[in-house]
Amino acid sequence: YEVSRDILDRNVVGLKTPFGKATVKVGRLNGEVVQLAPEYEDCRRIAKRSKLPLKSVFETVLRIARERFSGD
Repeated sequence: YEVSRDILDRNVVGLKTPFGKATVKVGRLNGEVVQLAPEYEDCRRIAKRSKLPLKSVFETVLRIARERFSGD
């Protein structure tokens, strides 16, 4: 059967967080933000340095990214 797929326009942005700078990948479809993905290695580095769980850091960075791009 035939399928189709959409390819997102992607770019990488640096965000200020309470932990310092973290990189987030932003995926857009027709100009609308449809996907946000914090960079794993940045979150891992922050978690190790801050002695915080990686999941907490990842979720915090994702929340900040959602707030930042909610108006786009």
